[in-house]
Amino acid sequence: MLDAFNPYTILAGILFSLIGWGAFRYGRQMELWKPKLIGLFLMGYPYFVWNQYAVWIVGVALVVLLWFQHDD
Repeated sequence: MLDAFNPYTILAGILFSLIGWGAFRYGRQMELWKPKLIGLFLMGYPYFVWNQYAVWIVGVALVVLLWFQHDD
């Protein structure tokens, strides 16, 4: 629980939430469901993951997934 108030965990939460907000807005504007869904996950997961390393690992994994997602 103390990892939740670590400055690096808070920084990661803010950073990945901002990226998620941008992805969600992009997906909503282009009417694509994958960026919207990944954006929602990026905005929401820092509230449920409190471990410092897990926050960074999940965030980077979701950003990589966002980067490589393609709508055919």
